[in-house]
Amino acid sequence: MKRMPRLLSAFAVIAMLLGSGSIASAKTVIRMATLAPANSSWVKSFKKAAKKIKDRTNGEVVIRIYPGGVQGDEDIAVAKMKSGSLQAAAVTAVGLSKISKDVLVMQAPGLLTNTAKLDKVRKGMQRTFEKSMEKNGFIVLGWADVGILNVYSNRPIRTPKDLRDGGVKLWLWNSDPIVPKMARILKKSGVSVGVPDVLPALNTGRINTLLGSPYACHTLQWCSKMKYRTDLPMGATVGAIVMNKKVFDGLSPEHQAIVREEHSKAARKLIRKVRRLNKKTLKLLNTKIETVPLTAGEIAEWKELFTKAQNALAGPVYSKANLKRARKLSGWK
Repeated sequence: MKRMPRLLSAFAVIAMLLGSGSIASAKTVIRMATLAPANSSWVKSFKKAAKKIKDRTNGEVVIRIYPGGVQGDEDIAVAKMKSGSLQAAAVTAVGLSKISKDVLVMQAPGLLTNTAKLDKVRKGMQRTFEKSMEKNGFIVLGWADVGILNVYSNRPIRTPKDLRDGGVKLWLWNSDPIVPKMARILKKSGVSVGVPDVLPALNTGRINTLLGSPYACHTLQWCSKMKYRTDLPMGATVGAIVMNKKVFDGLSPEHQAIVREEHSKAARKLIRKVRRLNKKTLKLLNTKIETVPLTAGEIAEWKELFTKAQNALAGPVYSKANLKRARKLSGWK
């Protein structure tokens, strides 16, 4: 009979251990993919948000980040989110288009040529984009920028006709419906590969011309292979942090609020930082890469191509109504 208290104490300890084990196993692990390199400002920002979420939820929500395209290109990452092997991703509009094509209107050629236009269109159409993606099973946790696009090349590109030159090996992102459409309008073939394969293709000479933003081009080491930058904005690249809606809905209301709040704050800070980095990087690139200035006549040729491409994409890629609205918001003429 004297052993009973000890036995009860032992059972109590076991119960406590089992209980703590069940709490540990109840934590939610969110696997998040991105093409951004591990040392980039994007990934550093995501890691800070992940730490804050873990701290604020007492370790009950843990976000594991997979950078550098280790989970595959954006179309693969979205497919994995749909299947459940990933729960979240930070993707560009190309990845977002695998959820809802509506957002691709912000990638319309030549439409958003500066951050002021980008901000106005995104603010005016954000709810439209988010409702469409939620309908298709995803929650937008925060919007982000990649930057304003230019043509980077190994020979001067002044007009659309220059892209048709046989020596121009144009990169066509195999998941992107925008640039390949422009290439078809130009009657130009290109090299279709995913983002993780661009640098190897540049190294072997399979690609020598591409569209990119300064910071992305520099961070991904693409610009180390380039000699020229065409001095004309070709459009903008945007992105967002998205999460599988079923997984998000499975979180407690308190944890939902924390996950949304921390990613939203991180995204807003990231937009400001990436814009500063794009300006800083452009100055750096201008010391290494020759800028190709354009005449008024050459700019008019590009504007004609942009108009033709925007109209051709309206219907197959994004709606005519969304293009009309985006043009109005951006002040397109």
